[in-house]
Amino acid sequence: MNENVDHAENLALGKTTVINQGGTLATTDAAYITDGDPTTMWRSYSPGAPSVLAADVTLDLGSLQLFNKIVLTEYKQKANQLLVSISDDNASWNVVHNEILPASSETNRETTITVDNLAARYIKLSAPDASCGFGIYELEVYNISSFSSMIVCTDHYGGPEVKINYPKRDFHLYLLIGQSNMASRAPFESQDIAAMDRTYLFNGLNQWESAGAGLIANNPGINTLQGLNRYSSVEVMTKTNGYSLGSSFAQAITERFPDISVGIISNARGGTTMAEWQKGSGTDLYEEAVRRTLSAMESGTLKGILWHQGESDVGHVSTYMSSLHMLIANLREDLGVPDVPLIVGQILPGKSDSFNTLLTIVGQHIEQSEWVSSNDTFSIGDGTHFDNASQKLLGLRYADKMIPRLLSGFACESD
Repeated sequence: MNENVDHAENLALGKTTVINQGGTLATTDAAYITDGDPTTMWRSYSPGAPSVLAADVTLDLGSLQLFNKIVLTEYKQKANQLLVSISDDNASWNVVHNEILPASSETNRETTITVDNLAARYIKLSAPDASCGFGIYELEVYNISSFSSMIVCTDHYGGPEVKINYPKRDFHLYLLIGQSNMASRAPFESQDIAAMDRTYLFNGLNQWESAGAGLIANNPGINTLQGLNRYSSVEVMTKTNGYSLGSSFAQAITERFPDISVGIISNARGGTTMAEWQKGSGTDLYEEAVRRTLSAMESGTLKGILWHQGESDVGHVSTYMSSLHMLIANLREDLGVPDVPLIVGQILPGKSDSFNTLLTIVGQHIEQSEWVSSNDTFSIGDGTHFDNASQKLLGLRYADKMIPRLLSGFACESD
C-alpha cells in the first residue's frame, strides 16, 4: 500500500455501511467492510445464485469529510466495473469515479482510487455487473496531502506602517481569497492609484498600510504598480496584481458607514483549484489565509470572506458546492467566527453557464452566504480575466450584499 496511506487516518474505520443491493451471504456482515481486519469480509448473496449480480454499498462517514483516496480490498476480483458516488444527504448522488476492471480470478485484489479533494458524508460503492459472490474485505478512505507548498513569501514586504486608531469592533476586516480574478489582472486607471479613505491593507510585515496601488516595498525586482493582492504570501511574485474588486468594495462600505474603517487581507493565487485550497492539501493556501487573517484580527473584527474562484473548476460542477462547504466550515472554525458571512462571485459570462448557475444556490448549501452576478462584465481581452470596469462593478455588487448584513448588525448593537 502507498506509504502515505500507511501513516494516514482511515476515515472509514468503524463507520457504518449499508448494503443497498446484493444481499449478504450467511456468516458475513456489512460491519466487516470497515472493521480494519483484513481477514474478515462481507460477501453478496442473491437467491438462485445468478452468475452476475449488482452489488451496492453505502458508507456513512458520520459527518462531512474531506478525502482524496479510497482503497478497496476485494474478494477474488469479482467486480467487472466499479463506480464511486458521493452525497451530502444520502439522496442526491454524484458519480466521481467509473472504472472497468480485469476479469475475475482466484486472487484477491486491492484497488486504489485517487480523486480530487472531495467533501462528502456518504460514499457509495457500486459493482453493477459483478460475478456472484462479490465481496469486500476492507473499504478504506483517506485524506492525503497531495500537493506541493505554494508559499512564496511570508514576512518580507511592506510599506510605511499606519497605526489603527479605531476600536476593534469598528475596524472591519475582510478576507479576499480565490484565484486570478480575486488577485486581479485588470489594469489601473489614473483615479485608482491614490490611497483610499479609511481603508488599509495588511502587508507582508503583518502590519497595516494605506490601501491603494503601490509598488511591492523592499522588492526592487518588481517595478510596476500593484493592487491589493501584492502582499499575498502565495501568489507567484512575477504575476501582475491589478485593480482589485476589493477597492470598490471597500470604498462602498466606508462611504455607507462613516464611523468605521476597513482592513483588507488579500491572499489569492492565480490558477488554483478548489482541491488546492482545502485544509491539509499540502499547498498551504488555506493555512496561509488563516495565518494572516488571525494576525490581522489582533487589531480588528472579521466581517466577511470574499471568495472568487472557479475558472479552474468548471469541470467539477457536481462536487464543487460540497467542497466549498467544507472549505468555509473549516475557515469559520479555525478563525473562530462561526457566523461570518461568505460572498462568492460568478466567473466571466460564457465561461461556464453551469458553474455560474450553481453559484446562485450557494445559500441553500452554506448558511450566511450570498452570490454576486457577473452579468454585464467583460474581460481584458483574454476571455478569462475581468477588465477594470468589471472589477469595479463586481466590488460594488459584493458591497451591496454585505451592507444589509452590516446594517442588521448595527441594529442589534443598538437594541
